[in-house]
Amino acid sequence: MTNSKRNLMAAMKKLSLARRPRKHRPSIGGRKLTSQDVHEIRSRYAARRFTKVTQADLAYEFGVSPSTINDVVHQKSWKPVG
Repeated sequence: MTNSKRNLMAAMKKLSLARRPRKHRPSIGGRKLTSQDVHEIRSRYAARRFTKVTQADLAYEFGVSPSTINDVVHQKSWKPVG
């Protein structure tokens, strides 16, 4: 195969990928967590051995960034809540 054929095939593949519809994800961030949310996040993450839940899953579900979930889980924000 010549170099020009390889280039053409690569360009065609790139074009077909660009036309593929993207999955819509809701925007992340801007949501404030309540103390009830924090309790639920911590308890569900503590039980992750049985539920296979990840921080990314929780972030998507609660509408916040994964780093926010990480901060909640490791008590960097939302220090121990009553």
